Amino acid sequence: MDIFLIFFSWLLIGCWLILEFKMWWLSRTWKTTGDFELTPKEQSDLTRARGKAATASKNVAKSKKQIATLEQKGKNLRRNKNGEFDRRSALGKKLNKDLKRVQAMAFRYGNEFIQAEHEVEIFLQIPWTRARPWISSEVYRITSRLVLIGFTLTIYTVFVAGWSPPYYGFFIFGSWGILFLVIVAVYRKLLSTKLGY
Repeated sequence: MDIFLIFFSWLLIGCWLILEFKMWWLSRTWKTTGDFELTPKEQSDLTRARGKAATASKNVAKSKKQIATLEQKGKNLRRNKNGEFDRRSALGKKLNKDLKRVQAMAFRYGNEFIQAEHEVEIFLQIPWTRARPWISSEVYRITSRLVLIGFTLTIYTVFVAGWSPPYYGFFIFGSWGILFLVIVAVYRKLLSTKLGY
């Protein structure tokens, strides 16, 4: 029990020191939460991607409107089994040709819109991607501090009270291990919410 206690104590202290050093290293890169935001170049790229998405959206709406107009023009014409207008009339041939062209354009504009929206989403995820390592390090650092203090007080209390059965050690280690995971989850959610991610 004593060897296990000493090993676990030094492991806990070592993890805490490593996490402190890691956070110190990260704090050299990111001084404020504004450092997670988009750079001016990324901001201009985001504006350009949003412009492309808006243009593609307008083009999709315009081509759908053209399709509806063409369908309206041919509402009195007969249709084939495949849904095309009857080719026996000049208007039917023209509408079929125009409809295929406009549908192809609508499909292309739809793909452009999807691609532009994907680019916008990528740019919007950049701040969260930058903040994630900092949030994780900060959460583990603060949690390890709390657990180290709590574990030390618990062990001190156990020895002062004179409790020495071996199962108390496993109970203490297990309790603080579970508490560590709970504190990490709660603090990560709290910190992410505070930062707006």
